[in-house]
Amino acid sequence: MWKRNRRSTCEGGNAKPLRNIQQDTKKRYEKGDPGGESIRKWQNRWEETTKGAITKEFFPSAERRLAVNLQLNPNVTTIMSGHGNSRSYLHRLKFIDSPECPCKQNIQTADRLIFQCEKLKYERGILKNSVLKAGNWPISKSELVNKNLNKLIRCIN
Repeated sequence: MWKRNRRSTCEGGNAKPLRNIQQDTKKRYEKGDPGGESIRKWQNRWEETTKGAITKEFFPSAERRLAVNLQLNPNVTTIMSGHGNSRSYLHRLKFIDSPECPCKQNIQTADRLIFQCEKLKYERGILKNSVLKAGNWPISKSELVNKNLNKLIRCIN
């Protein structure tokens, strides 16, 4: 079994892990990051990696992620990363036999949970009504975070 060295990246290099760059950048950002060097480093890594496709839909830039005060919990993490307690992720890791959503209509993914799952129809209705007051539905995930974060969090919790 391969164990990831805490000092290396997933790619096996000797670069600082993205997690540490994010923490360092957040500290510098809060202090006023002279010249924005930390944010540029994080943004370059963000653009170069092939990982985190779902997260990038919510946060297309490192600076945008830093601007959002996000209180993480398992449900938020599952939706915004595609990892965690979603059936498609658990099935991919072979923990469960089927990726099917409990509503029995399709594979359970972050998009399905936000925009289609019948089990979340009531919660989505509240979110949808809030979005429709100022725009159109469906809406991009980055716009959900930008303009309707609290309603999105209530919907997925």
